[in-house]
Amino acid sequence: MSEKIKNNPSQKHICFVSVGHVSSNPRLVKEASLAAKSGYKVSVIGIQTLEKLVSFDNELIQQNSSWNTLLYPFYKKKIGYFLGTAFHHFAKKLPQLAQKSVVGRLSFST
Repeated sequence: MSEKIKNNPSQKHICFVSVGHVSSNPRLVKEASLAAKSGYKVSVIGIQTLEKLVSFDNELIQQNSSWNTLLYPFYKKKIGYFLGTAFHHFAKKLPQLAQKSVVGRLSFST
């Protein structure tokens, strides 16, 4: 990145956040690339959950070196990954469980 762009405090800044791998979010990549080409300072934040996709993220970052990128390697945190995945699956089932409960039957019946 050129020093002129780095030291320009009046330059507009856009931050893109991905709930997963940046490389698996083509819309984010397209919008971040367009913003960078339009002269915006671009930051991209993502979470890496699958080790097999890390190389794609790294390649994408190399191709877009003007982006300020922060990727959290969640796949390295085995206990956190397990707990997060278990909570995610439980949260998806929660509406069904609530509907089957006594309270759920009372509130959903007409």
